[in-house]
Amino acid sequence: MKIVNAEDLEVEQQHNWEELSTNHEVIQTETHNYYYWKNFIRQTGTCEISLKLKTVVYYCDLHNHTKTNSILEERLHSERH
Repeated sequence: MKIVNAEDLEVEQQHNWEELSTNHEVIQTETHNYYYWKNFIRQTGTCEISLKLKTVVYYCDLHNHTKTNSILEERLHSERH
């Protein structure tokens, strides 16, 4: 009996990966408070943080497999501070 790990199996099988679709999404993740001065009075503001994600779906027509790759493109702040 031969034991084969997943990495060796992946090398043995050649895939024909083609980009099937791309999705861009913005997800709100958290908020935080910040302080600023206006007319000599300390004010509090709320900043919402969002993540801009890109997800690419790949498809192999030889083995009928799919895989995804998600990339963090940008971290967005709703307020400048």
